[in-house]
Amino acid sequence: METLPSLELRGYELLARYSMDSEESVVQGIAMAFASLDVDPQSQETVIHDIVDTDALRQLQESSDRHVRVSMHLWDHPVVVTPEDVSIYGTEDD
Repeated sequence: METLPSLELRGYELLARYSMDSEESVVQGIAMAFASLDVDPQSQETVIHDIVDTDALRQLQESSDRHVRVSMHLWDHPVVVTPEDVSIYGTEDD
């Protein structure tokens, strides 16, 4: 399957991209992507479940034959999720 073209977010740069394997859930992928930036998901005031429907994210991952992506703002960062990976964006000041 082809991957989606890169998403350009004006004023933001890619800080981290985490490729998920078939054994990981999207929530685990998001947590790992933030962990790569030294952000501990467990220490945040809000949890992923408060921001986005995690069942919908799971369905996104399971329908990996489609070209879809979900974007959200999580822990002060734009986040883009596809069935294959999680991308976290930030400004130059991050």
